[in-house]
Amino acid sequence: MIGYYAHHQGVGHVNRASAIASAVDHPMTLLSTSASAADAFADRIPLHSDVEADDAGREPTANGALHYAPMHARGLQVRMNQITGWIRKARPDAMIVDVSVEVALLARLCGVPVIAMAMPGERSDDAHQLGHRVATRVVAPWARSVYDPIWLRAVGSRVEYVGSFSRFARRRAPAPAWPPRRITIMCGAGGTTFGPQHLDQLKAAVSRRWPTSSGGQDVEFTAVGGNAVWSDDVWGILCSADLVLSHGGQNAVAEIAAARRPAILVAERRPHGEQEHTVRALARAGIVQQYADWTSVAGRVDEWKAGETSWDQWAPDDALSRTAGVIDAVAAGRW
Repeated sequence: MIGYYAHHQGVGHVNRASAIASAVDHPMTLLSTSASAADAFADRIPLHSDVEADDAGREPTANGALHYAPMHARGLQVRMNQITGWIRKARPDAMIVDVSVEVALLARLCGVPVIAMAMPGERSDDAHQLGHRVATRVVAPWARSVYDPIWLRAVGSRVEYVGSFSRFARRRAPAPAWPPRRITIMCGAGGTTFGPQHLDQLKAAVSRRWPTSSGGQDVEFTAVGGNAVWSDDVWGILCSADLVLSHGGQNAVAEIAAARRPAILVAERRPHGEQEHTVRALARAGIVQQYADWTSVAGRVDEWKAGETSWDQWAPDDALSRTAGVIDAVAAGRW
């Protein structure tokens, strides 16, 4: 048995967990506060929230060693007791942590090998470094040739750069066409700055660039996620898109990569500059176009470049199977 702790922010962590669970040989149990579906798992442990109204919230970082472990926080105590209780009963062969320094430490202190999922951004702080240090393996779901952060080099040979993957890893879409006739906007479930006014700006700018003979607009826009229409399976929407405008979250980028679609990315504000680092690396490699905000995307529509985009470097076809191989090896004691 393998445990998978998935952070509840957004849907990306649980989606990634589901993709991994469908590929590994060992049965897996999902431990998460997230209510997202997880059909690929043998079992699911709904975790108590680590924040309650009466929590004192004192010294949450333990003098900078951790990210969130406030003293006398009842919610946190209940949550950690749930995890250790499951470990005692299930006696897992390994624990995947995506992501929490505190859960990684807890599992390792219980004698369970930890596989930590790395995240982009600035992670050189003591807490992140401690979480990586106790891990048996650290899985970086991106290509090292595109993004090679200095802070991850300290982990040495325990890092596995597997490439980006998503729940659509085994699917392939037809090659994109240009000029765009269908534009998809992906908004983050973890919070987005994209609003109705930005959609109006985009429609007006595109209409001016590609006017029809009747003077109308010959482009179809579809916005999913965030405050827009939510779709649990965006694969069909992505496959029909000639261009994707998206935030820079790992899950969104991985799904666009799986569809092999040209993309324009806007980095939303996230802790540790996660999206800024991802988008900057992809733009530097020539895989995507980068814009500072949603207004600038509409204001500079004439700069949108035509042509196909190769995602092969960032998301190789075997990324998910490589990830599963690392996890099965740790669980089988072959590290």
